[in-house]
Amino acid sequence: MTAIIAIIPIILLFVLMLGLKMPGHKSAFITLAATVLLALFVAPAMGMMPEKFATASTYAVVWWSLVEGILKAVFPILIIILMAIYSYNILVESKEIETIKQQFTSFTDDKGILVLMLVWGFGGLLEYLSDWDSNRCSRHWWPSSETPWLRDSVLWECR
Repeated sequence: MTAIIAIIPIILLFVLMLGLKMPGHKSAFITLAATVLLALFVAPAMGMMPEKFATASTYAVVWWSLVEGILKAVFPILIIILMAIYSYNILVESKEIETIKQQFTSFTDDKGILVLMLVWGFGGLLEYLSDWDSNRCSRHWWPSSETPWLRDSVLWECR
């Protein structure tokens, strides 16, 4: 039953955007309101509150979850946008943007291909600047000296 309650906001978002053709910002706000109402009234009634929050107020838990979700969604996006503006301003000040323009226009005259190349290139640049590569893994050597057959093993830990 909890899975059905948990999937209601996702289905609501799909119905509003795909079925009713509602704009994204309106359907997201309606879905947020429905999710908050479910968290305030349905989840406590069904005993879906985590044990560590059993003594806390339901309103406080939902409010803090809302604030934390907004902060986690907004700050990474703002950092990427600010870094993109900063990088662009550096390129303009150093006049290197003209070099980039000449290099891109020397490939082809087709504007569609130029747009695809620019989007791909700046997407990679933004990913690099924001350090959001999801495929990064770091190697750690096994620290235990008690197991010699594992001492030189490599463990992969993805962040």
